[in-house]
Order: sequence, then C-alpha cells, then structure tokens
Amino acid sequence: MSEPRDIADYAPTPTQQGMILQALAAPDSPINVEQFVVRVEGGFDSDAFAAAWRKLIERHEALRSRYSWQVDGSARCVIQDSAELAVQIHDAHAWSAAEVDAFIEDDFHTPIDLSTAPIFRFTCLHLADDEWRLLWCFHHLVMDGRSVVLAINEFFAYYDAFSRGVEAPALDAPQPLRRLFEWHAARDAEADRQFWREYLQGVPNAPMLTSIYGQAPPNGAVA
Repeated sequence: MSEPRDIADYAPTPTQQGMILQALAAPDSPINVEQFVVRVEGGFDSDAFAAAWRKLIERHEALRSRYSWQVDGSARCVIQDSAELAVQIHDAHAWSAAEVDAFIEDDFHTPIDLSTAPIFRFTCLHLADDEWRLLWCFHHLVMDGRSVVLAINEFFAYYDAFSRGVEAPALDAPQPLRRLFEWHAARDAEADRQFWREYLQGVPNAPMLTSIYGQAPPNGAVA
C-alpha cells in the first residue's frame, strides 16, 4: 500500500480548537476520548469487521483526518487520501475477568495520536469460541454523537455484506468535510461570542466531574 497523501487542510472549528488545546495541555488524559465496549456472542467475522471499517474510512474524509500544529501555534485539520486501520486481535481465552477489565481500562487510558490518521482504534478480545469483546476507542475530534450513529449504521450494512461474501451495498455519497469548515469560517466569531456571553450571563460554574475510575481528569471536565 502506498503512503497516504495529504489532499486538503482546514482550520479546525472552535469546538475542535478547544479539544486540541486540552489534548496538548494534558496529553495523557482521556478527556474527549470515547470508548465503546461491545459484547458479541455467537458468530463473529473479524475479517469482515476490519473490511467494513476500512470501507468507511475510504468513504468519509473525517475518518482519514489528522491534526497538525504550525510554528505560529495554530492547528490544522489535514485530510489524507487514505489511512491504514490496524485492528488488534488478542487471544484472551485464558484471561480472567479481572485481566479483561484491566485491559479495557488500560485501552481507555492509552493516548490517541492526533497527528496520525485514523485517530481511532479497534481491539478485539477473543474470550471463548463464541464470545468476543470489541473495543472501539476514538477521539471526539473525529466524531460526535450523531456521527457515531451514522457510522454504525453504515458499518452494519457493510459488515452484513462482507460476512456473507456478497457485493458491498451502494450507499448515498457522503458530504465533503470541507462544507463544515467553510460554514464555520464564514461565521462572525465575535457575534457568536457575544451571543453566548449574554446567554450564559449569571449561570453558575458547572461542578467538576469525576471519571468512572473515581478521580477527576488532571485538567478537569464539566458537563
């Protein structure tokens, strides 16, 4: 496979800029990192699983994006023409429940390199002949809640086809990512700031949240 080529770059959205600053300030913190853990019982085709996600990467620019930092301190979202996804598979037949839980926690706390696409990873734990744990860890920069739903729906369409050995379904063409960045770039940033200053005037500070592991992230998080 040839080396990926950069085909476009854009200024990140204001929300993404905030996430990037948080990542730079606390690179070992899992803030803005999402982890889905899925239990699968019965037949599971790991080859079809990987092929389906590679098809999504081929379709969607966001899944081929990475982030770079300029000498002036600014960040850019760089779109590549391709990105290689390596799905890790572990034989966990002999693992105890505690070892599985520890692995999942370690995966959540393993930093995601924002400068290398794709900025998400998959790990498959083969626990028994008919039981798997699938770990999907991704940075919020690449996907929000609505995007997750769309991606999962497309994944199942491709996985179903590939696992049955039939042709991939024809899905609607995705929207280019540049439309999002162009829309944000055309907005009046000062007008947006003024709106939120007025809207949030008098609202008390949000309380700090703890993580599911019992301690707050080093740089904090709010709801």
